[in-house]
Amino acid sequence: MKLKIFLGSVLFFVLLGLIFAFICYRSYENFLEKPVSTTQEFYDLKTGSTAMTVINDLVTDPIDRLVAKFYLHYTHHYAAILSGEYMIQNKSLDAILQDMQKGNVVIKSYPTFTVVEGTNYAKIMKKIGEQSETLKDPDFFSSIVNKGDFLKKILSEHQELLEILDSKTESLEGLINPATYPMYEHTPFLSMFRLAIVKQLQILKEEWDNRTSDNVLKTPYEAVILASIIERETLVDDEREYVAAVFHNRLEKNMRLQTDPTVMYGIDPLFNGSLKKTDLKTDSPYNTYTRDGLPPTPICMPRAESIHAALHPADSDVLYFVAKDISPKAGHVFSSTLKDHNKAVAAYRQKVKEYNSGKKGEDKNTVEKVQDKAVQKADK
Repeated sequence: MKLKIFLGSVLFFVLLGLIFAFICYRSYENFLEKPVSTTQEFYDLKTGSTAMTVINDLVTDPIDRLVAKFYLHYTHHYAAILSGEYMIQNKSLDAILQDMQKGNVVIKSYPTFTVVEGTNYAKIMKKIGEQSETLKDPDFFSSIVNKGDFLKKILSEHQELLEILDSKTESLEGLINPATYPMYEHTPFLSMFRLAIVKQLQILKEEWDNRTSDNVLKTPYEAVILASIIERETLVDDEREYVAAVFHNRLEKNMRLQTDPTVMYGIDPLFNGSLKKTDLKTDSPYNTYTRDGLPPTPICMPRAESIHAALHPADSDVLYFVAKDISPKAGHVFSSTLKDHNKAVAAYRQKVKEYNSGKKGEDKNTVEKVQDKAVQKADK
């Protein structure tokens, strides 16, 4: 009888051991192959966290959790895992920990925002307003109300860049570098503005530090103002320095700049039409036909090439320029005397006339726009 009891006890414990071994083996298989039970798509592994932290967060079954901890404790696998954000959906715990050991963090695809060269602050904010429904950044709109404080805040770690601006600068016009920026999820617009402004001011500082010695501009901010005018006046890279030379020479001779883009900006930064002769005679701080010197602020966001041109004008005595042809891509004719300029204007007007004569059957408004632009260009 005692023998039967003993054998029964042995058999019971053997069966119990087999059951326990089976459960442990099943849990080990789950560790290797079964996707973790979670609705999360990503897991953010904080600095200082360990594999045990991951197990506690992601494994809900107590036996699976115990087996996983036991396995890690005695094998010392995944002793060093790297912080970051990881994809965990449809992955086993072993696969997740392997990713963390190798640092296979998620590379997210963010939406982007493009600041086009020659665009201005009002147009950028209009575009941001259109995207603010899908890209949330509520702090951005309140922080940007006071532009001076905003600049001081985002440049707090770049004092050398803040110092090249006038302490009274209350405009962001011209200070945002034209480029395409990722819209990060938490502060998409604030992050973009910080990155774009720092980049633009770094370019400005480098160009200012290496400017030509006889440059007529007195401050880096004046350089951005002139660069913004150059940006709006030409699409041709090779002639930027000659456009710069025209304006430098005019400033030195106390001649008015007489540039249409500043007048348009003074009417409305969102202006999208043709100037009339009355517009050129209507005074405003941005009307360079009625006022001397540079306008009070930039009129758009200039690219690096325009900033460089503003501070490295061509060594030339040119004072005038007019379009070569109907297409802006054809560039301009530059002249040093009014006589030569008038000849270039006459040649341009003849091309406009020929163009219009070929457009007789087309929309009258289209022809009138070309004529208006011809008058504006020729009057310079």
